[in-house]
Amino acid sequence: MKSPTYLFVASVVLVSVVVAQDAVVQGQPYTLDACIRSGLERSAVAARAMLGEEIAGTQVGQARSEALPRVSANGTYTRVDELQSVDFGGVQMELGTLDSYSAGVGVSQLLYSGGRVGAALRAAQLSRDYAGEARRGAELALVRDIRIAFHGVLLAQERVAVAQASVDHLESLSKETGRKLDAGKASEFDLLSARVRLANEKPVLIAARSALALVRAALARLIMADEPDLAITGRLECVEWNPLPDALAEMALTGRAEILQAESGVELSREAVTASRAGVRPNLGLFANYTGANTYGFTDQGNDLEWHWNAGLALNWPLWDGGLTHHAVREKELDLEMRMVDLGDLKSAVRIEVRQGYLDLTYAREAVSASRDTVQMAEEALKIANARYSSGLSTQLEYADANLALRQARLAYLVALASHMDAMARLEYACGIARPEWGVGMERSAAR
Repeated sequence: MKSPTYLFVASVVLVSVVVAQDAVVQGQPYTLDACIRSGLERSAVAARAMLGEEIAGTQVGQARSEALPRVSANGTYTRVDELQSVDFGGVQMELGTLDSYSAGVGVSQLLYSGGRVGAALRAAQLSRDYAGEARRGAELALVRDIRIAFHGVLLAQERVAVAQASVDHLESLSKETGRKLDAGKASEFDLLSARVRLANEKPVLIAARSALALVRAALARLIMADEPDLAITGRLECVEWNPLPDALAEMALTGRAEILQAESGVELSREAVTASRAGVRPNLGLFANYTGANTYGFTDQGNDLEWHWNAGLALNWPLWDGGLTHHAVREKELDLEMRMVDLGDLKSAVRIEVRQGYLDLTYAREAVSASRDTVQMAEEALKIANARYSSGLSTQLEYADANLALRQARLAYLVALASHMDAMARLEYACGIARPEWGVGMERSAAR
């Protein structure tokens, strides 16, 4: 008879292969990178963020147009029912013409606006930066969520494998106990106990399978995949990363999308102050017109157009607006102060988030190390229990308890691995880290 330990390990391997094969049958397995790319390409969150950035880009063009010359063309045609006549010493003279038409072109150029146009252009560029950081922040948050969901599916698959292996082992143990009962080497109680333990283990397997289906569907929805029973490929592992807390905090303050976005918001408020101050400053513009008409004054040119031009400067200086500009400037200054306070508070919150993430990663790494040792001890205990049971020195209850302890130790180790990977995902998000292969902040590529 093969030892229960051998059966346990073989069952784990077999179930893992079955799970992998099932994923291949249902669809091409997704790697973590493929899931992230799919999410960034298809997710509504990423699409909205990208559209927001494109809208901000159009505002730059609109603001730039304020500083560029304006060219316009015009034309008129007028038909009157009768001409006006004037009596000159008894002689009636008609003035004008029944059909009047003219055409012209005009050019205007804003020369000085009190800083309003320059502030608007800088604000539009800052708005594009603001929207770009908003997009990057949304995409990084999506990447974090996809990574955590992906780890959850990996953990759920391992739970199914471990539960299936435990059920298979207890079934083997129940059959062996039945044979020993027939041979007079075991009691009826031993057989009943083995069957009860098997019956108690099957609901664990059913719950694990149900949980796997749920987390698969959640990941599929997150990355906008068509298949609810999403097949993935990957493994739970502990990647060594021992950064210094101060270096992480500095990285977050210089690379976190929310902080860069808030800094752009502060600069936007500065430009808003400048633009509002332009309300009491003069506006100076240049204009030029070139017009042709078939009448000029009271002279009828017939079918020919007579061309004339004019040019000049236009000055507008609001000297008093009842204090409207003063209060508008004060409002923008207060908004600037508020944004600066919010920026300082955000930096403080990010430092705490990074510190918490670092502690979580450290704890998770220690939990992985401790649970790995526990698995080794549980495996050794199972070997001893197996030897004692085979030699008739103990009942199957002792061995079943050792098997349960090993299953629990394996699950604890897997949970620790998943927690470590989740902690790393959260810490990298807190620091604003984006790996190049994810394409965060880049244009969306073709669908996978």
